[in-house]
Amino acid sequence: MKHALIVPTLCDDVQRNIDSIISFIDSAAKKSAKFIIFPEACLTGFVTDDNPEHDYKYAVLLDSSCLQQIKEIACRKGVYVSLGFIERDNKHIYDSVVCISPLGKVIGHYRRQSPGWHGRNADKGIYREGNKVSIFSIENCSYGYLVCGDLFDDKLITAVKESSPDVVIVPIARSSDNELFSQELWDNEEKPYYLDQVKKLKTRVLMTNYINEKDSFFGGAIVVNADGIIEKQKEINEEGILYWESGSI
Repeated sequence: MKHALIVPTLCDDVQRNIDSIISFIDSAAKKSAKFIIFPEACLTGFVTDDNPEHDYKYAVLLDSSCLQQIKEIACRKGVYVSLGFIERDNKHIYDSVVCISPLGKVIGHYRRQSPGWHGRNADKGIYREGNKVSIFSIENCSYGYLVCGDLFDDKLITAVKESSPDVVIVPIARSSDNELFSQELWDNEEKPYYLDQVKKLKTRVLMTNYINEKDSFFGGAIVVNADGIIEKQKEINEEGILYWESGSI
C-alpha cells in the first residue's frame, strides 16, 4: 500500500487550510496513495494561546463540518486520511489526531498525552491530555500514534511498543526560534535527537511536520525503519508529498 506523508504550508484561515488539505488528498490519490498522512494540528496550525475564549473558535468537534469535508473527500477518493487537529469535546480542548476510512468513518482517534502543546499555566480543567493508546488496522497492517512531544516520554513509547503496531505515525508541529535554522542544523543537531527516541519503538515510524514561515514551523518528513535507519525523507522548508510503499512490512 502506498502512503503519502504530506508537508503542507498552513495559514490562520481554517477554510484555506481545509482547501489545501483536500487538494493534497486529490494529488496523492492520483498517484495511487491509499493512506494519506498530515501533521499535527494541521486544520489550523498552532494558533491557540491558552485563552479559551480565543481557542474555542479554532477547536474542532469530531462531528464538525470541518472534519465532514475531509470525510467526504476520503469517501470520494477511496482513501484513508490521518489528520491532526485541536479538538473540542464539551468544554475540554485536546491536541488530537484521527484516521478516517474510505467509508468516512473514524477508525482511529488519539489524544496527545504529553502537555507541551499548551502553556504550563493553561487551565487544566479545559486543556486536557488523553490517556489511551490508539491502535487500528488497515489491510492487515496495524498502526499506532504518538503526537510530537509524546515521542520523548519513554513511558508512552513503552505503552505503544507493548501494543506491537507494525507502524507508528508521529504527526508533529516543530518550529525553531533560530533565524539561521537550516537543513544542516536539522540533520546534525535536531534529527539525531528524534532518531534516538524512534529507535526505542523498534518498529517503522512515519513522521511529518507542517510549514508556517510566520511562526517558524519548518516542515520536513521522514520514514524510519525498525532499526532506526532513515529509508526516505523530505527536506525541511519544502512543501509537498513524501511517498512510501509498505509492501516490505
